[in-house]
Amino acid sequence: MQEINISKQKAILKVLDYISKEIFDDDDIKFIVKEKVITPIMHMLYIQLQPYILMLIGCIIIIIISSLLSLIMFFFMYLKK
Repeated sequence: MQEINISKQKAILKVLDYISKEIFDDDDIKFIVKEKVITPIMHMLYIQLQPYILMLIGCIIIIIISSLLSLIMFFFMYLKK
């Protein structure tokens, strides 16, 4: 539990560090925020959520396959009668 809190704190500090570094630059703020803040945050979130995304895709594939097999078996049982 404490590891999760520490990793959350590190992530928040990292985000705040990105923001504080880039606010004081004279370049275009939108470009800076997009390239230096939003892109790393999205990458970090993707890395954290990747196992769950793969599990969700796997569950959807299993549901589709089982539904198809149920429909095929129902069709075969219907033809037997």
